[in-house]
Amino acid sequence: MSKPFDATTRKLLELDPAGWLTCLGLPVTGPVRAVDSDVSTVTAEVDTILQVGDPADYLAHIELQSGHDLTLPGRLLHYNVLLNHRHGRPVRSVAVLLRKEVDSPRLTGLHHVRLPDGSSDLDFRYSIVRVWTLDVEQISSGGLGMLPLAPLAKVGRSDIGSVIGRMKLRLDREVPENQASLLWASTEILMGLKYSEEFIESLLQGVQGMEESVTYQAILRRGEAKGEARGLLEGEQRALIRIGRRRLGEPSPEVVKRIEDIEDESALMTLLDRLIDVSSWDDLLASP
Repeated sequence: MSKPFDATTRKLLELDPAGWLTCLGLPVTGPVRAVDSDVSTVTAEVDTILQVGDPADYLAHIELQSGHDLTLPGRLLHYNVLLNHRHGRPVRSVAVLLRKEVDSPRLTGLHHVRLPDGSSDLDFRYSIVRVWTLDVEQISSGGLGMLPLAPLAKVGRSDIGSVIGRMKLRLDREVPENQASLLWASTEILMGLKYSEEFIESLLQGVQGMEESVTYQAILRRGEAKGEARGLLEGEQRALIRIGRRRLGEPSPEVVKRIEDIEDESALMTLLDRLIDVSSWDDLLASP
């Protein structure tokens, strides 16, 4: 999955693991919790692993995909075997495709590993969930961790406004302000996979925590349109400071200086993504 969405989707899965399993059509046979997803013996890390049952009945490996990747079936097989070996439990592998552009006829739910003579040496089955085909009503009324996916589900563009309205009603009633802020930030980030910043701004205007994030997207796109590499970096730096100010408070001059000294675009994107996970500027800028 594309790195800018890693922290966002992991946080949503950890917020409501049972809700995700239900929506993805996996059985919930007992308590559900996230477990260590590190399989570093082969320098790989999967998106999210959920343990279902206590003791575990099975593990659910959920891989969210926002970019086109024809190696996905092979990676799922790779992770499935490693996780089964590490945890000693059967593993259900699910690929969650976040947008239509990720899809391919080769993503069938069955991965063949064949010998040179054409015979089948191994058949590996996995599940595929195409978010744009999911029922928006099911997501809107389901687990809170799934709510940010509602605008990406099966819904007409003219109906997105009412979907956002229903989301706001639920979040206002059901979650504290800090958790609502996280879910709105996740919603805006994921909507960027499908909609322009102008459309997102028109929908989310006035929703808590969204104005700065939309400003961030606009700054990036203006910088790209001008083709000014330096201007793009400066725009990312300013956006990080502006969004962080809303979430973490006023930065010290030292923090501002450290951000302005960062000239690696991927590093700035990583810091932006981490904003939803940290509680202070020191935590944000600490080495991972």
